[in-house]
Amino acid sequence: MSERKISSSGFLKAYAVNLLLQVEWLLLAGILLALHLFKGLSIVLFWAALGFWLLLSLVVTWFVTWAAGCETPPGPGAKCTSERLAKRGCSDVSAKG
Repeated sequence: MSERKISSSGFLKAYAVNLLLQVEWLLLAGILLALHLFKGLSIVLFWAALGFWLLLSLVVTWFVTWAAGCETPPGPGAKCTSERLAKRGCSDVSAKG
């Protein structure tokens, strides 16, 4: 995927918003970092929580942007306005021609 396509689709903006919406995972990572600094807990848990937060946000953002690009199939009362929709079995095909 080219850089121009990523920025024009708004993916990076959506990813930033999704990171903000799932900020509780960052808070968990912060708590684990504090426990590492003060109690000697393994730093791997901090990195795992931080990575999980970033990966989860990335997957959710990708899924939502993918789903937004999907076409809605024509319903029973839909009017066909193009040949592509007519080939899919729109109910208004017989009245069109």
